[in-house]
Amino acid sequence: MDKRIIKIEPPKIPSEPPELKLLDIHSNDLFEMGMIQDCLIDNQKASKVTFEKIIFKNVTFTETTLTGVEFTDVLFEK
Repeated sequence: MDKRIIKIEPPKIPSEPPELKLLDIHSNDLFEMGMIQDCLIDNQKASKVTFEKIIFKNVTFTETTLTGVEFTDVLFEK
């Protein structure tokens, strides 16, 4: 049996990312290099949305479907 050790690297996010306002999410949207905080993402439906180098801080997702979503270098914080 081949036992490989996979090293998981911490997300590469700037120390003080700019705040992003997330009003609506549409298919194929790209959100990058920022912080989304203190909000409710509700009743959204989209596909192939990409989040790169994003911090979600105190964000709640409800009644939301993001098919094929891609998260790269993302943190979720309370």
